[in-house]
Amino acid sequence: MSTVATALPTVFPRDLARGVVVGSPAEQARLFVVDGLAILVFGATAAGLVGWAARAVTHHWSVPWLVIGAVVGVAIGFGVAVQAYRRHGRFVGGYALGFRCVDDTQFLPTVPTRKAPGRAGFVAVNVRRGLDPLAAIAPPWHGLTVVGGNYSDLTTPPVTTARRGVPAGSIALVFDSGQVHWFSGVCILGRSPVALSGEDALSLPDLSRTLSASHVRIGETPGAGEGSGLWVVDQGSPSGTWVETGTQYTRLPAATRVSIASGTVLKVGNYRLRVDKVES
Repeated sequence: MSTVATALPTVFPRDLARGVVVGSPAEQARLFVVDGLAILVFGATAAGLVGWAARAVTHHWSVPWLVIGAVVGVAIGFGVAVQAYRRHGRFVGGYALGFRCVDDTQFLPTVPTRKAPGRAGFVAVNVRRGLDPLAAIAPPWHGLTVVGGNYSDLTTPPVTTARRGVPAGSIALVFDSGQVHWFSGVCILGRSPVALSGEDALSLPDLSRTLSASHVRIGETPGAGEGSGLWVVDQGSPSGTWVETGTQYTRLPAATRVSIASGTVLKVGNYRLRVDKVES
């Protein structure tokens, strides 16, 4: 049975749901009208530029070129809006009216589209009257132990039992922010990991959407002899699990247990962490 000495205070959707204020249908309609007008501005601007260029050549306004410019401009504006929603959950209307569109399961930024079977829907959250989901989960590290020192390059000495009373024989995951999570046995990391019986689970906020729900398992084979020691298994994540060696990164094969030495630095999504076997 794994022993968890400290845990990450993840903000779960049920906690967010109690603090967010969902916009009314009328407010959502105004939001999308403003966004639509912003996209039309892209179209009008492009139409003017293309039409002006055509007029400079032909010495008269050309309707076909105006139409082409408008279509290209609207397409560009639509693409910019989609990217803005994917990254920030809002476009011009969201910033002007104080709304953010997030999915209704993980409360992460999403493009507002009609809900399809098996896929998350969206909610337009009023961030001026209620909780901003992104602000709530952006700073997750205050609940993890800070071991002190400069860990930005992850080259500081390994964690020992003398530092914050980490139990001897446990495994410490030291992040480049200086925080540490320790456990015994096996730990699974991810956006919303599902642990097997006896495993530890560490949920990591993932605004960049680079983590899988269950991204990577890290553990130790107990006992002495050949084959014992630390290991890591990528769970088939799209972005992969990478071992850092100097300035080089090597991607680990999916669904394969790979032995690692204590002090190995891993890159998981946008996180960098070092795996330490804690000695006395």
